Amino acid sequence: MSPEEIEHVNQSWQSIVLMGDTAIQMFYRRLFDIDASAHALFSETQMAEQRVKFMETFGLLVENIGNLEAHEPMLEELGRRHAAVGVEDHHYDAVHQALVSTIESGLGHVLDREARIAWDIAYRRMTAAMRRGAAEVN
Repeated sequence: MSPEEIEHVNQSWQSIVLMGDTAIQMFYRRLFDIDASAHALFSETQMAEQRVKFMETFGLLVENIGNLEAHEPMLEELGRRHAAVGVEDHHYDAVHQALVSTIESGLGHVLDREARIAWDIAYRRMTAAMRRGAAEVN
């Protein structure tokens, strides 16, 4: 990713960080609206703990967006764990939509073209490793 793309991701992620748990609750509501089948994946999950895990993991990845290769083993393992609990490939697309929508809400406006492209690149890179890991399980 270019330095400008990395900056777009970092700046827009800050809108989520500033909103805190409100943003993550919004994210999960949007995810379940976009793909109702995702709701069943969390039926036995303590959502408060899940929201913390999401923020910690995604925050780590955003901080290291310029060097995701170093985190590929972790992402592949995350993909394997997700596949083991029933996450399917289409869920990654739903998460992407919910994430962008939540970021836009945090910013108070639609992401501009450059920021949207930056998030698309970042998310594709993150989930490519997760999908590789998931493919080992399926």
